[in-house]
Amino acid sequence: RDSSVTGVQTCALPIWAWYEGITRDTVATAHGGVCRALMAHLGLARPEDASIGEIGQGVVYVFDGTSMARYE
Repeated sequence: RDSSVTGVQTCALPIWAWYEGITRDTVATAHGGVCRALMAHLGLARPEDASIGEIGQGVVYVFDGTSMARYE
């Protein structure tokens, strides 16, 4: 969580609080920026890479805290 990176980092603060508060399996719909922010927050991608990575429309992304799976 490098505070020197803005973009994904700054807009993601409320997302991190929400994600950290999840206590059971949860399905959520969100803008692609949320997926990018979670990728960076969980260390699945560097923030600068997550901010430009492809996020598919209509794709399901599953985060388990240590990995991400993509289902089309």
